[in-house]
Amino acid sequence: MVDLSTSIIYSNYLFISTCTKLKGAKGAFYAPFSAAGSWQMINRTETMMNDQFDFGFAVDWMRKDLAICFEEAERLQIKLPLAQLVDQEYKKLQANGHGRSDTSVLIKQFEN
Repeated sequence: MVDLSTSIIYSNYLFISTCTKLKGAKGAFYAPFSAAGSWQMINRTETMMNDQFDFGFAVDWMRKDLAICFEEAERLQIKLPLAQLVDQEYKKLQANGHGRSDTSVLIKQFEN
């Protein structure tokens, strides 16, 4: 479970990096399908490019789930550095009022 969680979070991090590049192109390049068939890439690219985050799986819920993963990882003595990095970015978003925003709001942490 922990390896899967880390993989998912890392995939989301890479996805956000890709979307940041897409957003930087100001819509000149729109590629909703990734090689891995990312659900977020297929379903959230358009809304992210339009700064729409008022739906979906909330940052608050993601951080709650990540806390469960971190507790289990600690019990198993496993480190999750990428998950912790992403969690810190979500924490900043919560502090800026995005706790109820969809997790795709993570793109805001990588905008210039």
